[in-house]
Amino acid sequence: MSTRTGRATQAARMLTAADFRVDLDPTLDTDRIGVAESANQALAALNARLAEVDEPHEIATEVRAFFDPDHGALNQVASVLSAVSEHAQAAIGSFSENDPGYRLWHQVEAASEVLCDLRDELAAVPDTLHTLTTGQGLALYEAARAQSPSLTAAPAAGRTVSPSPATPAAPAPSAAPDRGRTR
Repeated sequence: MSTRTGRATQAARMLTAADFRVDLDPTLDTDRIGVAESANQALAALNARLAEVDEPHEIATEVRAFFDPDHGALNQVASVLSAVSEHAQAAIGSFSENDPGYRLWHQVEAASEVLCDLRDELAAVPDTLHTLTTGQGLALYEAARAQSPSLTAAPAAGRTVSPSPATPAAPAPSAAPDRGRTR
């Protein structure tokens, strides 16, 4: 934000407080620009902190607010897309796929749904990451093995399978139903 822009906004606030009506040029209105810039700056700062973190449990602490299902960044972005979707829905002239308003609404609505699914699916990331890094990881691994059909199936005749605790299997894919998305 430039000094000129900051001064204009500050002057407008002072005049408004003194009961003057002020119509500030939108290019000088730092309150409107500030929200998006502060969100972008917060995400950039989180990325910078994560790049400097050496301990995995610190990462869990750093990303807890990001993954919060009610107030986290994923939830907020999904809310923004939902609001844009509502406005785009008002621009629909017809429900034809050739209508640009319909296409925009459909794209934004689908993106909002995908982010909501991701938000729900990833809400436990900080807790799971913390568990994995605090020595409880082996117990979590064994519990996952006990629930995995491919790992608990009886071995072929005469063969024994010995799990290696040093190389845990990759986590199973999400059991969330596919909602017709293509990737």
